[in-house]
Amino acid sequence: MIDIKGNVFGKLTVVGFSHINESKRVAIWDCICECGKSHKASGVNLRNGQVRSCGCLRIETLSSMVPYNFDDLTGRTFGYLNVIGEGEKQKQHTVWVCKCECGNITEVIASNLKKGRQVSCGCFNKKKSKDRLTTHGLSKTRIYKIWVGMISRCYNPKRSHYADYGGRGIIMSDEWRNDFMVFYNDMIGSYDKNLQLDRIDVNGNYCKENCRWVTVLVNARNKRNTIYLTIDNITKPASEWAELKNVNYHKMHERIMQGKEGKEALYGRIRVPVERMMLPKK
Repeated sequence: MIDIKGNVFGKLTVVGFSHINESKRVAIWDCICECGKSHKASGVNLRNGQVRSCGCLRIETLSSMVPYNFDDLTGRTFGYLNVIGEGEKQKQHTVWVCKCECGNITEVIASNLKKGRQVSCGCFNKKKSKDRLTTHGLSKTRIYKIWVGMISRCYNPKRSHYADYGGRGIIMSDEWRNDFMVFYNDMIGSYDKNLQLDRIDVNGNYCKENCRWVTVLVNARNKRNTIYLTIDNITKPASEWAELKNVNYHKMHERIMQGKEGKEALYGRIRVPVERMMLPKK
């Protein structure tokens, strides 16, 4: 056995003999590494240079090696994030420590930064959502709920009345759908809390030219299933004629279903005055 006590091999200093490895019949020596850790190594491996540290030298070597495609993002800005240094890897993904404009520190995967998937610590999305709801300060008003209802009827297949609106091609103008304030400014002038939004042409879209505020009664009459009656070249909903002429609407409706038209549908069988029925005297 060669005495190597006190010798230095790489970062290891031999401090004494430990024992004999009986299976390999080699001497094992106690060593102290420059990093401060204790380590045991065979004299053979120490002398031929196979062991030069407790393992820290390999870690230092690997950490100092820069990958071929390594892209240093330090100092660069992505959206609201300024990269201040490299973080710990996450499942082989390079991670960067970033400082957001709001002051928060966050860690982001390199690919998410480069592809724009993450542009803040999360404050950007929160601000965007808050702005969408509070910019106009009208999110709790009746007119805002009417606007939301239009979108739902036209574009949400799960809505119960979708078949009568979006299901048959009724849509909103792009200006109204994309910006509540455009709808608000177009319609607020004639708005009243007791009126309802009505489409003048029941087969037309929701837009400034085809919408108005009307009473509940007018809105109920302006539907696809509304029955119209023409009398003296004037066409009105049958219910309106019944109201104007003080006629029982249900009886009038029965006559219309029987094929009656005009005044006959409104009043029933029109009686001919008696004087017209009298025959002229010879």
